[in-house]
Amino acid sequence: MARTSKAALEKRISPKALKRIYDDNHSGVSDTDAVTQCLEDAEAKVNSYLAPLGLLPFAEGQIPREVTRLDLDVAFAYAVQRHPEAMQSHDWTKLMEQAEKDLCRLRDGKTMLGTYPTAPDPPANHGGVRFESNETSESSTSTSTSGGGFWDSTGDF
Repeated sequence: MARTSKAALEKRISPKALKRIYDDNHSGVSDTDAVTQCLEDAEAKVNSYLAPLGLLPFAEGQIPREVTRLDLDVAFAYAVQRHPEAMQSHDWTKLMEQAEKDLCRLRDGKTMLGTYPTAPDPPANHGGVRFESNETSESSTSTSTSGGGFWDSTGDF
């Protein structure tokens, strides 16, 4: 079962165009099996970019809107590729090129799906400088008149 629905693809393409592209048996309606195959193929392509990021699978009802948009962009390009004469004002190669650019930007970390609940914690301080002091914060900031104050050793700037 595809993440996106036939109804969502109809909204993107239009019911009339979807019928022209996917009415294989000339019944007057788009064939559900063919549309489902297109949506599943689009989902597989999008997943091939998301899987290396560790973003799959999505919980039921937790699919980011950007993933749905990408699924529909790829499905739209696949639909136009199937019958380019049905949508002559659209070039499927340009549509797919744009979808792949968006997917590459996502994969490369230049865009996001919104929030990343599985984002890794910031890296630990491996090999960094560690400061240790036996002084309390009160004693290190005291202004003693005996010349041992905190600011006495900082020098003049």
